[in-house]
Amino acid sequence: MEKPIHTILVVSRSFFPMNTPRAFRTTELVKELCRLGYDITVVTFHKPESQDALAREYGFKIVNLGTEITAPTGTNIVTRVIYRLLGLFLEYPSIRLSYFVKRVVSTLEKPDLLISIAAPHTIHWGIAWALRGKQGYKWIADCGDPFMGNTTDTYRKPFYFKYIEKWWCRKADFITVPIQNAVKAYYPEFRDKIK
Repeated sequence: MEKPIHTILVVSRSFFPMNTPRAFRTTELVKELCRLGYDITVVTFHKPESQDALAREYGFKIVNLGTEITAPTGTNIVTRVIYRLLGLFLEYPSIRLSYFVKRVVSTLEKPDLLISIAAPHTIHWGIAWALRGKQGYKWIADCGDPFMGNTTDTYRKPFYFKYIEKWWCRKADFITVPIQNAVKAYYPEFRDKIK
């Protein structure tokens, strides 16, 4: 008989007070899970001045993911081209989230359920890295837009990222997507995990 779920770890870059659809979905999910009586820990970029009151109100804990990652901005054309290329070929700067997530999640007590929320997908990469060699984790990987199968970007992702996507998809117990049409954007061998 499976152990009932009591403790849930939610890992997301996007959370209140960010004003994005992903932040709204993550925040509302955490609030509802708290209302249902689960013991929730959120791993995100901690902003005490706006998040601590919400955490007290709903009874969840926040673990800081680190210092927020942003791409350098500037008007220098060479700098912009370099960072565009780094973004296209290495997912920089969001690839740094993989390390941040791995570092933090590796130090936390094992929850009954782990939920990671993409955008960017490097959140899932960090979870897969943190769980390397560990057994018994129940993991739901929530995705918005697909990564490798995304057809709305100007450029397709380089082929080598498919190995990383397949790696984390193998480890996740479930993959959630917002619409049925998104299922076909994932590799066929993982479609049975998609909800």
